[in-house]
Amino acid sequence: MISSSTKDWSQAQEWFRANFSTASTFDTYCPELAFLSAHKSEGSLSFSVKDSDSEIFTFGLGPKPHIPENSTGVAVDRGVLFEGVERFELKANWDSYEVSTQSFTGQGAGFINDSEQISAFLKRNAPELSVWPGDPEIIFWSAEYLANDLASIAAAVRWRSGAVMLASIATQQEFRGRGIAKLLVRKTLASLRDIDIEKVGLGVVSTNAAAKAVYEAIGFKVVREFSRFSIRS
Repeated sequence: MISSSTKDWSQAQEWFRANFSTASTFDTYCPELAFLSAHKSEGSLSFSVKDSDSEIFTFGLGPKPHIPENSTGVAVDRGVLFEGVERFELKANWDSYEVSTQSFTGQGAGFINDSEQISAFLKRNAPELSVWPGDPEIIFWSAEYLANDLASIAAAVRWRSGAVMLASIATQQEFRGRGIAKLLVRKTLASLRDIDIEKVGLGVVSTNAAAKAVYEAIGFKVVREFSRFSIRS
């Protein structure tokens, strides 16, 4: 197969429609307005986007993805060594998950709108998380309480691509291990179903076995396993 490149988003979208994994990855991480180019060759696909901070980020799928030289960030299938990898350093291994909301028909989540309370909760229980109050992509913050104490929170966000994701899922340290996060995620998915969101994704650090077990028990399926690289400074 002769390799091909395109700067047409619709053409690139057709290339990635071959299977669930490639289609889901493209739909989630490749907003049309940020799209730069895509490349395909035997068994491999890649696309590049311009992030909000002007970083050129490339997703490479398959054993030998094309990574443009101007890429400043890269995500490739776990274990793939792409051409030019020596210019980059590994930042994280993470897994991409997705679930349909159609079976989540029970009680919806409670909501929390107090930005100061949310920020204090995250600082105390999960300061490493990426989504915080004030992020313009937030649809809502959901919350679960125990005896009037805020026990767990989660953010539902809509990315530039239109994909809806769960992020910043955190549980108060003394309440962990009781299934509270699982309950909150189920209720949050029910709330998203109620507003006609059909599928929801999330990303998990590959070593977080406890979180992955929770999400898989709920019904999330692994879409793809990635390694994320940033260019060496």
